[in-house]
Amino acid sequence: MVEPFGVPELRDLLLGIVDRMPDNRNPVGLYGSCVFDDGDGRHCIIGQLAYEQGWRSPGSNPFANEWDASKAASYYGWPVTPVGGEMLDRVQAAADTGPMLWGLLRDVILSLAKEFSAQEAPAA
Repeated sequence: MVEPFGVPELRDLLLGIVDRMPDNRNPVGLYGSCVFDDGDGRHCIIGQLAYEQGWRSPGSNPFANEWDASKAASYYGWPVTPVGGEMLDRVQAAADTGPMLWGLLRDVILSLAKEFSAQEAPAA
């Protein structure tokens, strides 16, 4: 069994994506909503994470474009902790806001990781 990705691992993976692709934006699908994959090889930031990790995702399915990251994680069995899935939801929401360049998400990711790390930390 694969050990699930927690907040620190997801933070590092997402920061790697935004550092490599700072000028990317989440693609918009046929119905005006952001999609995990636009069918032409462009992904939203969470779709890019899934693509790089080899995880299945909703792709460009117009019926799944309202899914948040934690729903996709649960449905497709992504190895992420529940708290990590919640953090991905918030990153996805920030990236879906207007024409947000991924490079501008760096501080958002760091802030959310700090917030969610406290929730994921085991009780002493």
